[in-house]
Amino acid sequence: MVGMVAMHCIDESERGDATTHPTILELAKLNFNMVQSQHKRDLKEVTRWWNNLGLVDKLTFARDRLVECFIIASVIGYELEFSRCRKEITKVYTLLTVIDDVYDVYGSLDELELFTKAVDRFDPN
Repeated sequence: MVGMVAMHCIDESERGDATTHPTILELAKLNFNMVQSQHKRDLKEVTRWWNNLGLVDKLTFARDRLVECFIIASVIGYELEFSRCRKEITKVYTLLTVIDDVYDVYGSLDELELFTKAVDRFDPN
């Protein structure tokens, strides 16, 4: 979303907006390209993590929504310095999507009650 707005502004400025200084326009393009490049690296990294996790192969009923989750994370923190935040939010949202599918599609009531109890007992310490 943010990238689309940025590209629109850059395009409008290139079409003859006399108030835009050429140096500012060039800096805007460079900044846009840097952000896009970082987002590509981030998506590549979380894609590698997701593929290594192997949940798509093991849980064939689960939705594979990595890219959608990454887009949500990118809207939340699109700036260059939020790379780690984007990646972590993507991972959390993707895992939540799989857990949602377990509840909605796969598990029986007895299995889901056991799963819920196990999650409730989880102690990160």
